Amino acid sequence: SSNVSLGRRAFINLVSSTAGTVIPLLVALLTTPITVRLLGEDGYGLQSPAAAIGGFLGFLNLGLDVPIAKFLAQHNALKDEKSIHRLLNTSLSVYLLLCAVALLATLLFSRPLAEHLFHLTAALSLQARVVFILSGVAFCFSVAQSWAGARLIGLERYDKANLVQVPTAVAS
Repeated sequence: SSNVSLGRRAFINLVSSTAGTVIPLLVALLTTPITVRLLGEDGYGLQSPAAAIGGFLGFLNLGLDVPIAKFLAQHNALKDEKSIHRLLNTSLSVYLLLCAVALLATLLFSRPLAEHLFHLTAALSLQARVVFILSGVAFCFSVAQSWAGARLIGLERYDKANLVQVPTAVAS
């Protein structure tokens, strides 16, 4: 019976992992023609520099999800509720600070990036600044997903951790 439970858990993890990958891909596939139609070709082209900004902001994450999951699993195995709460509160505070830094950076640098680095036309510059700021917002979604995912992995809820990816990827 423990093998059945283990087999069932493995199946649930497999399905949730697949859904966590496939659903965002399908959303991207379905929304790309709509995005091109709404933004036009030039506006759609802004996604490339926005993705670069998102990638740059990704360095702020610092891979903190791995040690969070590790130490959370350790504290959970020891049933150390005080350490669990301290770890979760501290890591959430760090992630909120990273999010604030990312939003501030995109607010401060969106105009210079649009006008001086990418040399966009005046018409595209405003649109680009909005897209760049939205990259900062997407980073905050990513940070939230990273923290929630690390928390769920640390508590050995891989099925739920895989599904946490879906709303974040769709929102991005």
